[in-house]
Amino acid sequence: MKRSNIGFPYPVLCDDNNDYVDSFFKLSASKEPTADNGKINMQFTYDLNSGGLIDMIENGKAKVLLRAESSESSFRKTFAFDGISLDISIDMMLLAQKLTVKALIISEGDYVGFKLAEHNKDLFESLSFNLRKGDILAISNMYEMTLDMIDPLSNKPSVFSIRPDDSALDSIRVDYTEDPNKISIWLKRDMHNLYQELREEPPFRILLASYFVLPALVETLSFMKYEGASGDNEEIINKGWYQSLENRLASLHIDIKDSDLSITTIANKILSDMIQESMNSLKSIKDNILSGNT
Repeated sequence: MKRSNIGFPYPVLCDDNNDYVDSFFKLSASKEPTADNGKINMQFTYDLNSGGLIDMIENGKAKVLLRAESSESSFRKTFAFDGISLDISIDMMLLAQKLTVKALIISEGDYVGFKLAEHNKDLFESLSFNLRKGDILAISNMYEMTLDMIDPLSNKPSVFSIRPDDSALDSIRVDYTEDPNKISIWLKRDMHNLYQELREEPPFRILLASYFVLPALVETLSFMKYEGASGDNEEIINKGWYQSLENRLASLHIDIKDSDLSITTIANKILSDMIQESMNSLKSIKDNILSGNT
């Protein structure tokens, strides 16, 4: 039997080795991630089966951390568990394409003679080890979340961000150059206030998306089709939103440069037939009005 975590000079509990016997360290999302006020909210729970590590945590000799990372945007942050569950909130403007999360157990001090009953005796026999503060003792499985969802009106992350513009002269402005990860849809303040009010009502959300997101996406796709690959736009094509849309197009088997489909048709496909959903929503609103359920 061989160890696979050769980067550590002491036993580490993880799925990729046999350093521990009859032990595990698992991370799971307790709730479906949601988005609210520009932040993504998540709850995680860990499950640890290792008497020795549990004792170290309870005695303050070790602690459990959660490490969240979005490598495409260089975001990395560590959170500390207080109990087996942890709620975290992250500004979505800091994220791009995907978010990966894993839990770690680390040493809280320098210790001599680290040796647990669940260490694999076939590998370590009666050896004990010295630990330094911050040494990793366990690594959970990795939780990964894709962030290329399109609809900013749902409670999920999106490549679109609808924002108020207090100095705007026009009702709406679309910008895909300012933010590295988001396509910004700027609305005049009074219009944005009305948008905020209406989006609280589920029947109106799909309609709002067709009003704001669909035309913004058509404008963005037109840029990608006719200008995106030119040398002057290298900075833009490396942005998170551009990569997310390219991934979505690839999943639909659409080459934006060569496709004979109209830009509006492509945008509607990306948005999972938003036009049909909007018509269904309008019909539902009409039916409710005619039936007196207002």
